[in-house]
Amino acid sequence: MTAAQAFITGLGHFLPARVVANADLPAPLNADPAGITKRTGIERRHWVDGKVYTSDLAVEASRSALAAAGLGPGDLDCIIAATLSPDYAFPGIGVYIQHKLGAPHIPAYDVRNQCSGFLYSLNMARAFVAAGVYQKVLVACAELHSHAMGKTAMHVHITPLFGDGAGAVVVCAEPAPGGGGFSIDHVRVYSDGSGADRLRQRVWDISVEPFMDWTQVCDSSEAMWHAEMDGQFIFRKAVAGMQAAARDALKECGLALSDVDWVVPHQANLNINKTVGSVLKLPPEKMLSNIQRVGNTTAASIPILLSESVQKGVIRSGHRVLSLAFGSGLTWGAALLRHL
Repeated sequence: MTAAQAFITGLGHFLPARVVANADLPAPLNADPAGITKRTGIERRHWVDGKVYTSDLAVEASRSALAAAGLGPGDLDCIIAATLSPDYAFPGIGVYIQHKLGAPHIPAYDVRNQCSGFLYSLNMARAFVAAGVYQKVLVACAELHSHAMGKTAMHVHITPLFGDGAGAVVVCAEPAPGGGGFSIDHVRVYSDGSGADRLRQRVWDISVEPFMDWTQVCDSSEAMWHAEMDGQFIFRKAVAGMQAAARDALKECGLALSDVDWVVPHQANLNINKTVGSVLKLPPEKMLSNIQRVGNTTAASIPILLSESVQKGVIRSGHRVLSLAFGSGLTWGAALLRHL
């Protein structure tokens, strides 16, 4: 394995105060609380209360990550933001994060890789830093699903899955001076657009005019404006993609699964992650999870779980972490990190 050329020097996360248990989901969903937990592992999630923007969540997590790194907004060279639920259709949330943080006029990139957004962003940040383009990069991942999810019975297989939240990391050319953080030892991401229509939220269709006229493209406005998912197809593809990415990452780094202390997977469905662990023959106790209480926070799920696990002392110095993701696109990937 080659020496790391980039390091995570600070982590942070933010979850809204409002907690929505399965039994408290909107009545029109006609949800079965016990059934949701059985199928997904999710018992509750955090949803915002009132008028809040995705960028607001990202800023809270980013401030925590910067504080952990011992840096201020003025020290940053670049921001990479990942979300599927931006404040508006355009611009992306990167510029709003830049402005709200009070960072200087640095570049702000926006990544649209959904549940793989953190790994895609981490790969970009690592490449920028390794190439000497930037020295200190903020990766901010945030999702505000609760305002965009359908609230009628036709959405009961999707809406209960999702929560609001944000996670952020600071990626630097040198390790944190006081120790802690992670070396970024490997990142590899993949895509397959042939399955893109199996998990999407259209909102509009630019091939027709007017571009938000649902009558030209689907059977109802609900199908146009809210998320659509072929759950069984995504389940199968997620298991196949994540286990293959894990094997490729370990092989490329000359490691065995026994060399890994923790697996930090994207939190989409607890049963997906259990199946991936079973296929890999991973001891169940090595698979970290928080989906039971936060749901699927898409791009934010991995950095939230990483940040929580470090904060709680679960991931400690010397521990090697394998992170896996799969999501809409289809996109997926793996990263190997080592806690310093």
